[in-house]
Amino acid sequence: MRTFRIAALLFLPFFANVAEANTPERTLRIGFLEFPPLAYPEKLWGNGKTGYVLEILKSVAKNLEIKEEFKEYPYKRVKINLENGKDIDLFMCVPKAYQGKVKENYLMSESLFRITATLFHAKSEPQITNINQLKNKTVIAVEGIEAALSQLSSTNKIDRATDSKNAVDMLSKNRGKYLADYGERILAHMKNAGVTSDFQALELFQMETGFCFTRSWPNAESVLKKIHQNFRAIQASPEGKALAQKYELAGQFGE
Repeated sequence: MRTFRIAALLFLPFFANVAEANTPERTLRIGFLEFPPLAYPEKLWGNGKTGYVLEILKSVAKNLEIKEEFKEYPYKRVKINLENGKDIDLFMCVPKAYQGKVKENYLMSESLFRITATLFHAKSEPQITNINQLKNKTVIAVEGIEAALSQLSSTNKIDRATDSKNAVDMLSKNRGKYLADYGERILAHMKNAGVTSDFQALELFQMETGFCFTRSWPNAESVLKKIHQNFRAIQASPEGKALAQKYELAGQFGE
């Protein structure tokens, strides 16, 4: 089971000419959710949060000579801000979850990752074969997966966990019958807790992720393309591979 897979990984050269992206009078406001392993609660740069995606985006902004500012938002606030076209210039998202008004204000990049959501439940529970069987059932979830489940069904009852480790603890203590998250991370916590054999897993669905980028930025389409290509290039570089190992993603990002 693979939690994250790159849809297509191409090593692309950095752009030497970044004049279109270089707008020193403007700061690139990068919004994010606490969404392990993309963004973690650990401190970075003296304050704020860290994560695989956030560190790469910091390098991308440096390469393109763009001043950046990272700001965390709760999921509901992100959605409102994107729909209103305010406060956020760049955000990594699942495009299918952001339709309608968002597309009036933001461009969507090509895919970056394909994310696989996995459902875990005790072997003593009835076998779940598709997500529709979760209707009116309580599902333990961490923010991010919680948002995805809410997009699929308004009848899901969500019991939010603070993080993946807490989610496994809740499931083990029978605070919920079902747990939805990214498989590899949950399996690692289950192994540490010695409860792997107690549960079974089902891949629920896959989601393509990409960047939302404000249409109000000068030469927005060109700048978004440069951000996307620089991001991909860093992923394939020694720097990106070191970050993958740092965040324990080796084997989860790649072909």
